[in-house]
Amino acid sequence: MLITFSGNHGSGKSTHAGLTLKFFKSSRANVKLIHIVDLSFLELVKRAFGNKTDRFGSNKDSDESKSRSMDNEKPMEYSGWIYSAVRMLLYKIDLAFFYVFLIFNRNKTIVCDRYLYDKVANFDLSKPFFRIYAKLYLFFVPKPDIAFYLDAENVYERKKEYRMEFYIEREESYKWLISRKVFSAVKSEGIEKTQKCIERIIFLSGLLKP
Repeated sequence: MLITFSGNHGSGKSTHAGLTLKFFKSSRANVKLIHIVDLSFLELVKRAFGNKTDRFGSNKDSDESKSRSMDNEKPMEYSGWIYSAVRMLLYKIDLAFFYVFLIFNRNKTIVCDRYLYDKVANFDLSKPFFRIYAKLYLFFVPKPDIAFYLDAENVYERKKEYRMEFYIEREESYKWLISRKVFSAVKSEGIEKTQKCIERIIFLSGLLKP
């Protein structure tokens, strides 16, 4: 079983992925929580070379890096066509790694904090070229049993890692993904209320009996 959480930065993905892990554990399910970035090629390379960076690519001990991330720079996916092409290749490698992960964990319930869908949302899907890539990529992405999209307002106020324009552009990319019917959208209206909605959807899906 595969349950995934997607959404803009600051939408509550990690919070609700963790609560859903506890929810499954309370039912004595064989469950595992992963962060999709931990299975990426770049993350594995950084670990191999002992580069202790956070998941947004900046050194945790560097105030200068934090300042650049929060004020001046968009994510690297937006930095140009060449870099975007490299990321497209790396995302395919990440997809292969995820298939291997699923094979080794096929008897477990996997709760995924962020998913491969979130990688697609990093591209500007208003551009036809990126939409074509996204359609091809989605064709090969393992379909989760439930893919939650956390629809949160004022995400920029919650997590000011990037400029507001980035959050707006990414939101438009998620709208395109929603139009592809890959998500079960959940309005983020407070942790407790949102989690009850998530658990109700899981029950109604028949994946877990009350």
